[in-house]
Amino acid sequence: MDRNNSIKEMSSYIATLIHDLKTPVSAQIMAVDLLLKGSFGSMNSEQREVLEQIKKSCEYSQNLVHSILDTYLCENGQLKPKPEIFDWQKLVGLAIDETCTLAKDKSQKIVAKNYTNNTEIFADKFQLKRVIVNLISNAIKYGFDNSIIEIETKKDKGRLIFNVKNNSKYINNYDTNRLFDKFRRDKRGKSGISCGLGLYLVKQIITAHKGKVFGKCEKSGECNFGFSIPIKNNF
Repeated sequence: MDRNNSIKEMSSYIATLIHDLKTPVSAQIMAVDLLLKGSFGSMNSEQREVLEQIKKSCEYSQNLVHSILDTYLCENGQLKPKPEIFDWQKLVGLAIDETCTLAKDKSQKIVAKNYTNNTEIFADKFQLKRVIVNLISNAIKYGFDNSIIEIETKKDKGRLIFNVKNNSKYINNYDTNRLFDKFRRDKRGKSGISCGLGLYLVKQIITAHKGKVFGKCEKSGECNFGFSIPIKNNF
């Protein structure tokens, strides 16, 4: 067996393994949700707190599994956009709802600003939601406690521009742009728990939408990460 075939078989094996991990992780989250809803009886505050932590850990594992699998699909040309018409601002609202608990844990405030009246676009709703959640989650994770996470949407020359701004430790712009590379981790993180795939997938999804990503940090600590995509796209 030549080296190329060996690599392909190993990649296929890893993809299958990761795919099979999705089911048990999802089942764990569903089980914890049932407990938190009181389906099996009431709980005290300490028990609920432990379950919330377990759920966060399971959700982290779920996101990790999805990131690895999607990376495989991207590199094999299988992650194709499935466009539909939807309201962009409603999607942003859903993403904020999913991440607001993370912000609350750090006493941060999320502020969304929309500088356009009509935000209906034709794109892959599911993939772009992953992009938004990833960018907001990163802003929360690396942002200072008791700070503001500012989210902006605007239009310019037929393109939708989305930007997430926070205040954090400074990172030079050379390293900032390299964060979109595969396996590149943010040096600002304390835990170092990252597979370095989040922003890489953001770039792949936005590129598939014929868009561009950007990242910039000022020495003052203000950081901006986002992207621009065509409002009307021919896939």
